[in-house]
Amino acid sequence: MDQKISLDGERHHNESSLGAGPTPVLKASGLTSRVSAGELLAIVMPGIFASLLVIINKEAIFDLIQFLPALAGFVYDEDYLEGGVYYHHNGSSTSYPRGANSWIGAIKKAFGVDYLICCVSGCEEEATCGAHITESRIMELLSLIGLGGTPVTPMCYSHHGTGPVEIDGTDCIYDMDCPIDIQWGKQSLSNIRCANECCGAFTIGPNYDDEYWCPDCEHVVDGDGDCITEGCSSDGCEEGE
Repeated sequence: MDQKISLDGERHHNESSLGAGPTPVLKASGLTSRVSAGELLAIVMPGIFASLLVIINKEAIFDLIQFLPALAGFVYDEDYLEGGVYYHHNGSSTSYPRGANSWIGAIKKAFGVDYLICCVSGCEEEATCGAHITESRIMELLSLIGLGGTPVTPMCYSHHGTGPVEIDGTDCIYDMDCPIDIQWGKQSLSNIRCANECCGAFTIGPNYDDEYWCPDCEHVVDGDGDCITEGCSSDGCEEGE
C-alpha cells in the first residue's frame, strides 16, 4: 500500500513536470538564457536616450569641443603686424578667444607679459582690449582654408572700435575663427593725413602721380598732405583761399 502511494506520487510528480515545460538552462553567472521584453527595453533605452541627446545638443557639444583647448591651456602663436593705417574689423564681436578670458589676455599669454601699451601711433596708454584689425582682403579669404586670419592687436579702450586707425608696428596674435570681413566699399588708406586744419583725415592712395585723395574734404593732396587741387572749395583749405 505504501509502495503504491509512493509510485502514484512519483507518477504524479512526473506528470506535473511534463506539463511545466523544460527547465530553463542556467548560465555560469546564474542568470537564465531567457530575456524578457522588459529587460530588453531596460538595456536598449539608455542607448536610445543618449543618441537623442547627441542629436538635440549638437550645438552644445560643438561649444564644448571649442572650449576643450582652453581647458588644455591653449596658447596663440606670437606674431607681428607692420605699422600702417588699418580699419577695425567688422564682425569680430562674435569671435571668442581660446585659452583666455579676453583677447588682451590671450595676447599677454602668448607673449608671456602682464602689461602692454596701446599700439595706436602716439598713444602711451595701457592696452586693455584686443582689437581685431582688417589687414587685407587676401588674409581674410585665406582664413577660410586655415591660413591668413585676422590680427588681434593690443589697444586702449578709447581707441578700440573707432574708424580707420594708424598703428605702430606691434606684437599681435591671429584669430583664425573670426568671421571674414570683406567690405568692398573699404578703400585702401595711406598713412598720409590731410593737412587741412579742419580735417586731418587719412587719405587714399597714392595714384600713379603719387597724389592722395581726401574723402572728407574731397580734394587731392600731395605726399605732405597739402592740397594741390586747383580752385579747391573745401573749408579751411589754403589752396582755395
